[in-house]
Amino acid sequence: VCEASDAAAASAAWHAKLCADEVEHLFSVPLRRFLSAQGHRSQQYAWSGAPSGKVTLHFFDDPNGMVWGLTAAVLIRLAEVAFNTPAEFAVGDHISS
Repeated sequence: VCEASDAAAASAAWHAKLCADEVEHLFSVPLRRFLSAQGHRSQQYAWSGAPSGKVTLHFFDDPNGMVWGLTAAVLIRLAEVAFNTPAEFAVGDHISS
């Protein structure tokens, strides 16, 4: 734990480094966006590694790019917890369900 002034200084000095093998480009999206049905779609896929035998992949279209897959699933859950609000759409089965 650090003091707020230390955290601000550390934050100002930090710069994201993209791994070209994993990230096409970096952009920001408000966290609440991952609770909204607007621009959201999902698709269920059969997967034997999931307890239910299927997994739901979420896709969020944004003018800056698309957020999908595991990144979308993590951000949906984070937003639900942070805002204590369920998503406006069916979340479906996740790998850990």
